[in-house]
Amino acid sequence: MSDVKTATFRKQHEDIIILINSILNSLEFEVLKVNSHGIKKLLTKLSNIVRIHIILEDSALYPILEKIDNVDIRTKSRHFMNEMLVISETYSNYIEKWTAGSSIKEDTENFIDETRTIMEALLNRFERENTDLYEIVDRL
Repeated sequence: MSDVKTATFRKQHEDIIILINSILNSLEFEVLKVNSHGIKKLLTKLSNIVRIHIILEDSALYPILEKIDNVDIRTKSRHFMNEMLVISETYSNYIEKWTAGSSIKEDTENFIDETRTIMEALLNRFERENTDLYEIVDRL
């Protein structure tokens, strides 16, 4: 595998990070109390991009890493896969709660706190993929 293959994943990360930063920059209490439509659109867009990214990794990256004759790489790959399952479930619950369930306008403070928490988790995850997992993949 070459860095050409991880370039697509890295570009997706860049796009996701830009969108996450837009979401974080939109967490203004007074604005959200009045109008949450814009942030819901950003969250929907983020969800679509993240879903595609995960599907691509699960179909094009992790199966290849699972076949590598190196137990450390396979272990790291499995760790990243398992970790993403937890993050994905947490993120799905968050999205369901705030885009289809709870009103952002009625519980703005909790929305902001939960959004910061999940967005920071995503940022941390993508940073570690870029610097840890993808670096290994690029050396294969």
